[in-house]
Amino acid sequence: MLRTGWYTIGFLILRVGQLHARVTVEEQIHRLALFSLLFRWSKEFRTQIELTWINQIVVAAALRLIVTIFRFRLLGHLCSCSLGGTWLCRRHCRMR
Repeated sequence: MLRTGWYTIGFLILRVGQLHARVTVEEQIHRLALFSLLFRWSKEFRTQIELTWINQIVVAAALRLIVTIFRFRLLGHLCSCSLGGTWLCRRHCRMR
C-alpha cells in the first residue's frame, strides 16, 4: 500500500510539474526518477546507520530540507533569489 501511495504522489508531482513548468514529459520523468532515488537513499540511510537520538533529529531535518528544495525544483519553481526555495522565495519571485 505504501508503494502505491508513492506512485500516486509521483504521478501528481509529474502532472503538476508539467502544468506549472511547461516542460516535456521526458524531462519530468527524469526529475521524478531523481526524486525517487533521493527518497530511496534517505530511507536506506536512516535504517542502516545506527544513530543517537540527537543525530537522528539532525539527519531527518537535513533530509527534509533536501527533499523540500528538490520538490520546489520538481514543481518548476526555479527562482535564483537568495531566499533558498522557501515560501518567501516563491512570493518574492511572483512580485518580480
